[in-house]
Amino acid sequence: MTDHHTLQLFTKNVPAHQVVCSPLSRLVVDMERFADDAKESMSTKGMGVVYNKTSQGGKLRRQLTNHERQDLLKKWYEPHHLRLTQCVKTALSHFGRCLVIDCHSYLSQPLPYEEYPEAQRPQICIGTDDVHTPQMLAKQTMRYFADCGYTVAENMPFKGALVPLTYYGSDTRVSALMIEIRRDIYMNESNGERHEGFMQLQRDIAKVCSRFNEGK
Repeated sequence: MTDHHTLQLFTKNVPAHQVVCSPLSRLVVDMERFADDAKESMSTKGMGVVYNKTSQGGKLRRQLTNHERQDLLKKWYEPHHLRLTQCVKTALSHFGRCLVIDCHSYLSQPLPYEEYPEAQRPQICIGTDDVHTPQMLAKQTMRYFADCGYTVAENMPFKGALVPLTYYGSDTRVSALMIEIRRDIYMNESNGERHEGFMQLQRDIAKVCSRFNEGK
């Protein structure tokens, strides 16, 4: 349940003020979930914003009180999303638009918690949102990675892209993409160590992101 090495993969030469990274494990608080479990499909698996189940379906922690849950959200979730929202607001004020790139990784084999275990597991998964991901943006991104030699699919095995709630579903000046990298192409999945594919992947990601900056 850890996005191994993704910070280093995606942020080489990226200005620090453009990077918003969760300061703790999603086993404490998952920044990618809706805070309201009624809106979060993964809460039915015990993996809402505050997990009580593991990726294997076992018990992670005792049932928290509502006060304890709210304390976790106030300490970690709310500041993280406030920072993300501020970064988007700053980009909009400077450029009139903003692209949020939601960066993740996943195992080559499905885990029991996954909603679509039978879905194909390409080397690169591009997650999209019906409102905030223009079709051309998704197609171009997939083509960029395919041109680098990777297998690519849209919304398989994971789907969606993160947008701050302030703009979610209403402000199309904010675009979003999720980029999920299959871990075996850059690391040893058994011990977590990078292998020779890491540097090439890092260069390819930088190449793709430079195309976004160029508006191509």
